[in-house]
Amino acid sequence: MKDNKILIAIVVFALLLIGAYFAGFFTAKYSYKPVTVEKTTIVTDTIYDVRVLREYVPDIRTVTRYLPSKTDTIFNEAVTTIDTTAIISEFITRRDYAILIDTAGVVVELEPTVQFNRLQSIPYRLIRTDKELTTIERKRVVIPFVSASCLTNDFDFGIGGGLFYHNLGLEYQYLPTGSRHSIGVKYKF
Repeated sequence: MKDNKILIAIVVFALLLIGAYFAGFFTAKYSYKPVTVEKTTIVTDTIYDVRVLREYVPDIRTVTRYLPSKTDTIFNEAVTTIDTTAIISEFITRRDYAILIDTAGVVVELEPTVQFNRLQSIPYRLIRTDKELTTIERKRVVIPFVSASCLTNDFDFGIGGGLFYHNLGLEYQYLPTGSRHSIGVKYKF
């Protein structure tokens, strides 16, 4: 009779273990993490072959209103004249620009330099990027476990198992001597 109870307990335990395995397998959640990976980076400091395609020189009389001007007083009369110093400082000023062109899969960073009313250089960086699915994480919601214990009193042992649902677990243990049962709650940190 005692052997039948142990056999029944082992069969029930095996069935629970198999059911817990399939419950854990079918309740798994998948999460996909796309990661952008830099494939190719081409960097250059300067392009020296900067050519002028068109140059337009307007009539000076039509553009005088756009030129910097200053007011001088000559013989108690206010006279507006073109500010030559401002024109020269504008002419020799160096301007560095930053242009970002972002298209699907390609990023171009241009940094042109303009001085003396001319384009001096165009350093650029070309980055080809590809989005790849690199990480597929499978997180199981229901996780089965087995346990074994040894009691120091009377040199007794126990077998058991249970399920974790996320971080909370429920455990059952069977102690064959004396046909005792134990139920426990576990929490994973």
